[in-house]
Parts: sequence; C-alpha cells; structure tokens
Amino acid sequence: MRFNGQIKQSVSFSFWKTQAVCIGLLVFFLVSGCRKGEVNPGELPETKIFLDQIQLPDSLRLSTVVKLHWTGFVQKAYITGFEISLDGSNWAYTPRYDSTFVFTVPPGNQIADISFFVRALDNYGRKDPSPAFLKVPVQNTPPTITLQDTLADTVKTVFSLSWQMNDADGIETLDSVEIRINTGPWVSLPPATSLVTLIPNQPEATGSVLLNVLRGPNGLSWSQQVSGAQMEAVNQVSIRGKDKSGAYSNEIQTASFFLQRKRGDLLVIDAFPSDLAARNLFQSSVSSVVNNYDFVSLLDNNRKYQPKYWNIAFKEWLSLYDKVFWYSNKNAYNSEGKPESGLLLETAAQAFQEYLNQGGKLLVVSSLPALDTNYNFISTSPVFTLLPIDTLSTSVGQARLSTDSLVLAASGSGYPNLTPSQFLTGISSFHPRTGSEVLYEAQLTPFQGWIGPKVTGARQRGNNGKVQLIYFSLDMHLLNKGNNLTQFFQQAFNSDFNW
Repeated sequence: MRFNGQIKQSVSFSFWKTQAVCIGLLVFFLVSGCRKGEVNPGELPETKIFLDQIQLPDSLRLSTVVKLHWTGFVQKAYITGFEISLDGSNWAYTPRYDSTFVFTVPPGNQIADISFFVRALDNYGRKDPSPAFLKVPVQNTPPTITLQDTLADTVKTVFSLSWQMNDADGIETLDSVEIRINTGPWVSLPPATSLVTLIPNQPEATGSVLLNVLRGPNGLSWSQQVSGAQMEAVNQVSIRGKDKSGAYSNEIQTASFFLQRKRGDLLVIDAFPSDLAARNLFQSSVSSVVNNYDFVSLLDNNRKYQPKYWNIAFKEWLSLYDKVFWYSNKNAYNSEGKPESGLLLETAAQAFQEYLNQGGKLLVVSSLPALDTNYNFISTSPVFTLLPIDTLSTSVGQARLSTDSLVLAASGSGYPNLTPSQFLTGISSFHPRTGSEVLYEAQLTPFQGWIGPKVTGARQRGNNGKVQLIYFSLDMHLLNKGNNLTQFFQQAFNSDFNW
C-alpha cells in the first residue's frame, strides 16, 4: 500500500479498516486452526520424567516401591493423559502425572534394573513418538516376621499361633508364609495369614500325627496338613515369610512345648478362684464315676492355660469331647480381682453355645453375681443365652442357706438331695427358662426383704429329646455334707449324658 499526499485523509480510514480485516482473519485462522481433527504434524506432544537418571551403587539401590513423576508439553493443544510401559511395547493408560509403583525383582535375584517408559497424549489423540525413559535400579528387601504368642510348656491338644509379617517393599510383594513343626516339611499359606489353629487328626494317639490347619479368627480350613508333630512328646513350631522374588524372612520358632494327647471323652475345666478344696472334691467325685478324663485349671500358674483365642482354639478343643464339665464361681473374672473385666464364663459362653449346637453335652456349676451395671453383669450377659436361666432376682436383700436346710432334687430325677456343710449367703437362685426342667430347689431363708425364686438347678434337652445341658447355681463343693456328690456326677455323666 502507497502512502502519498493526495490520499492523506483516506490513509487513516484505510489503515484502520485494513487492521480490522487482519484481526478478523487472525481470529478466524486461530479458531479454525484448533478445530478437532485438523492436526498440525509439526507439533506433537513431548514428555519428561522429573529424573534424567538414577546412579546408585548396588548397596544403595532403591526399594521395589518407587514413586515417579512426569509431565507433558504440547503446542496449540493440551495433554489428556499418559501411557506407561516397562518394555516399550506394552502400554497402559493413566490420567495421572505421578504414581507409586511396586516393581518385582525376578525370582532368584536380589537386584534388578527396571526400564520405565512414559509418553504423553494430547486431545487430538497424538502420542509422543519419543517416550521419556528412566532406568530404575531397585533391590529386594526380604520380609520380616515376629511371633505374637507364647505357648505354655504343655499344650492341651489344640493350640493357636499368631505372628506379624511385614515387608519394607510393601505387603503387595509378599508371596506366602510357611510353617512347619519339628523337622517336618514346610507348609505354605496365603501371605495374609497371621493366625493358625492346629488340631491333631488323631487327638488320642501317641507318636507321630498330622495337624489340621484352620486359618484366621474364623477358622477357615486349609487343604494341607502339617506333618512332623509328636503327641506326648516335645515339639517346636517354625515360621517364615517369603516374598515374590523368592527371598525368605528370618525364621522364628516357638519355645519347645509338650503336646498332650486326649485321654478320655470328658473334659473337666477348673475356673474356680483360689480354692483347692473345690478341685480336690470334684476330682475325687468325678474319678469315682469316670475312668479317664482330661483336666485343666485356667487360673493356675498365672493363668498360663487360660485360652487366648476362645472362639477358635478353645471352641475346637471342646469339640474333641463328648462331655464337658465347667466349674467356677461369681468371682471368676477374666482378670484377677477385676469385676469390670467380666466373668470367665461369659467369655467362654459363645464357644460353649457352638459346642452345644454341634451336639456336645455340658455341665456348668457356678454361682453368679447379682445383676449390677457397675460391674457390667447385666440381663443381656451371654450367660443368659447359654444357660437355662430366664432371669435372676432383682430384689433387695439376699437369700441364705443354713446348715439345717436342704437343696432338694426334683422327684424322679435320679439326683440326690444336697446338704450345705456351712452357712451360705448371697445365693444366686433363678427363674428357669421356658422349656427347661427344674432339677433343684433350695430351702432358702430370705434376709433384709429378699424375694425371689428357689430354683438352683435346671437341665435342658436338645432337639433329639436327650439331656444336653445341666446348670447348678450354687458352690457345689460346699454342699457335700451327706457325701453324695458322687451320686450327682453318676447321674449326670452316666445317665443324663449317656447317649
């Protein structure tokens, strides 16, 4: 365009008119240049990893858990995501600009150089033709494992063990946990396993047996058995972890323990606090009517035989027996002298209920505390689900039993009357559950306005019509003035439970 004096006035107009046209064309080309589907081949995405290289000696290599960052650039478009690859051929899409990777060291190796590729994608679907690359030097870290339980020096046939396994490379790198007993072969379990219960397949045998395996608190059965165990002998369990590279953890062992076999069809459980008189009398009476039985005291030797896993190991132990006799009293707490910890009988109740559901036969002799919300013994206690009790008395005062009174057996029941050898107070008589049968009523003396039931014993039948549960609510060892407890156990074990 010429700018001369003859058209000076029109220059200004022409200039602004030309500018407007140029701006309009520029906007047009900018807009039309960004329309989807029109690709400028000279402007492809570019990708960058925030590390150009990693140079470390083998001893300082990274763990297999690595976080990487990357980004992408493109002109006249925008980045929509990335594709990543470990071989440059097989790609996986991600919208992220970073990620934490758990790399795998090949089995049999402890170090590896991981090839990592990443390429950007833009909104036209174009990909970076020259992906960013980084060699990542990693090393495997073996798992670690620690034992969580201490076994008693004598194990009562069934036992549980728990452990904690970790891996600095992440739990995703764990492959399995392995256990064995003595010098037997290792048995592999899923890596998430942290608790097993081991049960002899022949609990009455001596010598070599196989151990059935239950996993976890729910007792999931495992297909493999553990061989190498010796009944009536000293044993030791070993445990180790394994990761996906094939590296093993430290090997941990339990202390040596004597594995006791089952000796009879009756299990007697002593949970009576600090009273050898009760134990001696019950053992003497039971021995006179049952030839062979197993016995355990839950409170002796700092409670070393008190179950830790009531609803798995204890439950499975009960299931080995045709009959179980439990005796305790209203002061038998989970923690010595601490009512707030709850009764041992409450803790055992669920396992006992499952035992009954499977057809077991249970005799419980135990006084109960008065209902007291301060001590957490309330009407919703699990003992009221387990035992043939509807309710206890909530009356003021208390019931007493003098030495000239009787605890009368139901007529025709086959059970003897019982006579106290000393004056008894705080009697825990009860209203029986509907459908149960009253076995005993006591000649109680009310004190300070007490009003309540006289029932102190009841039994309950199973679906087959046979007696399956007997409950007596007094401290029975104090009721042997007539020396007739033997007759009681004879009737219970050899008549009511003889099916």
